[in-house]
Amino acid sequence: MLGKKVVYSFLFHGTLSANVVGYFKLDKPATLTHASFSCTGATAATFDLGDTGDPDGIIDGGAVGQSNAPAEFDPADFDGALCDAVNPYHFPSDDLIVAFTIIHSSANDACLVLTFYEG
Repeated sequence: MLGKKVVYSFLFHGTLSANVVGYFKLDKPATLTHASFSCTGATAATFDLGDTGDPDGIIDGGAVGQSNAPAEFDPADFDGALCDAVNPYHFPSDDLIVAFTIIHSSANDACLVLTFYEG
């Protein structure tokens, strides 16, 4: 059994003028199964996703979707050192801090969505 699905959404309204760095804590062990990233206009923004020990360990330089059409990332697209195309990244109970960075490139209305399965 995969457990309960949990979705975290982050919306950064307006035009970014600097990189966004974020951290959040999961309250239970969970496995990242999907990520998507979009902006309202055309931009060269990218994002990194990982944990506090390796902030780009899951996705390194992920592309942004253009004009409200998100770029989507499944485990096969996870290219960081913490995982591979077969095994999605699992945040165990002793390492529950998720880290992300949006490298801005003047992104408009950036939206990052992360989907986890609890357990």
